[in-house]
Amino acid sequence: MVTRVRFCAKCGRPVPDKANYCSDCTADITSGIQDRCDICGKSKHMSPLTYNTRIKKVYCKDCLNVFVAGLRSKEIPQREINKMLTKDFVPIT
Repeated sequence: MVTRVRFCAKCGRPVPDKANYCSDCTADITSGIQDRCDICGKSKHMSPLTYNTRIKKVYCKDCLNVFVAGLRSKEIPQREINKMLTKDFVPIT
């Protein structure tokens, strides 16, 4: 007898009968917009998020690293970057 296995439509992992998504992808899809990076769209389940209170944007870890690298390429001193990161950025839990 052949048993059919269903797979998640997003990540491809096996899922229980009559389900289209695994539990992780379901949580990712149903999370609110405030729980996503404004730059790339990653959710809090994929990467830690940080909120910039000054410009009102949400950054994932990777996009925040790109932002910091851009500041370094503009030759902004590291102490100013650290000051900005502690003053303007708040982690989202």
